[in-house]
Amino acid sequence: MAIYSVNVSTPSAGAGAKSDYIQREGKYEGKKEELLCSESGNLPSWATSAHDFWHQDEVSERGTQYREIRMALPNELSMEEQCEVIRDFCRENLENHAYTWALHTNEGRISGKPNPHVHIIFCEREIDRQREEPSREEYFRRPRHKDGQTNGGYGKSRQITGKNRRKWLCEVRESAERVINTALEKAGREERISCKSLEDQGIDRVPTRHVGAKSVSMYRKGFVTKAMESYQHIRTVNTELENLEKEKRELETIRAMMAEPIIVTAKDLKQAIYKREAAYKAEKDRLKTMAADSKNPVPNVHRRISNCTLAANKLYGLRLQLMKHVSDSHICSRHHGVDEAPYTSGAETKPMAHEREAVKEKMIDRLIAQGLKSGKGRFAAWWEDREDDRSKDQVTRAEAEMYKGWNL
Repeated sequence: MAIYSVNVSTPSAGAGAKSDYIQREGKYEGKKEELLCSESGNLPSWATSAHDFWHQDEVSERGTQYREIRMALPNELSMEEQCEVIRDFCRENLENHAYTWALHTNEGRISGKPNPHVHIIFCEREIDRQREEPSREEYFRRPRHKDGQTNGGYGKSRQITGKNRRKWLCEVRESAERVINTALEKAGREERISCKSLEDQGIDRVPTRHVGAKSVSMYRKGFVTKAMESYQHIRTVNTELENLEKEKRELETIRAMMAEPIIVTAKDLKQAIYKREAAYKAEKDRLKTMAADSKNPVPNVHRRISNCTLAANKLYGLRLQLMKHVSDSHICSRHHGVDEAPYTSGAETKPMAHEREAVKEKMIDRLIAQGLKSGKGRFAAWWEDREDDRSKDQVTRAEAEMYKGWNL
């Protein structure tokens, strides 16, 4: 399942060490298998590599050396699609900043499933493309303005470091939601993520808390920390909430089905009559075959053949009258409820649907029986719509027993 996780942080280590970590270089080469892909953008011309730039940053930058964005990526996307998501995200948010990103994957500490995520480190200094690029010595210094000219290094982005940085952070989170959902849509996936809180999304679920590597390691050794205990409690509560929500949806479905009337149209009636007619004809052919076998005589076979012929002819006549007088969409009968319908917590909707089909079959049986009894003179009274009189449409057990012989 696609999850949303975007985190922006300030340095926890030097820029050079962080670059080595995310690109699995130097002392981190032992974890090279976790690195899927890595790219850099907007690096100055004097930098021979990302390693060179970030180590120079660590040496020369006096303030914040970099900021890091960590973003979870959906398992539903391939590695190529995940890389394209990262490129789109960097184009939207880091067009004027030097950056390096690395796509990692490892096994989830708790779920055990693949956990693809990206580390993006970027320089706070905003590139001014209207001026000459600063040299290695000047790049990380403050800009100097004199006589209408700007010298020194690039200035730091006030959008990121100033009072309005919260607005920038919200824009970054919205951008991540947008590019990931676009990629999921292109891939033909139905999953979507949202940067909004569960409360803002109207989802009745308790948000989980991050469980660190130390807590997971201790849990595997048999020790339960407060963080792990809190996580397990939240998971239990969310499972109960999901079950309650499922039961609520099932009950709403049942209510909707009970409120919706069961309707038998002329088309339903014609199809049912045709099936019964075909069944009688098939039975007649079977009896004729048996009658032709002189070695194994069947008692009353000719009388049974005659009865089948008579029944098939009556049904055929009934169907012809329907075809002549009634359009397929005409409502022949309407039933406003299902007796003894399941209406308890956790009830499945399948028994309810089966109950409705059974009632509809009984309604058709009753209509066919009434039609065969009505004769030509009273035919119009048989199929006319009786929407306002529920008692005529109510299927009782006695009626079901009376007409069950017609249900072939």
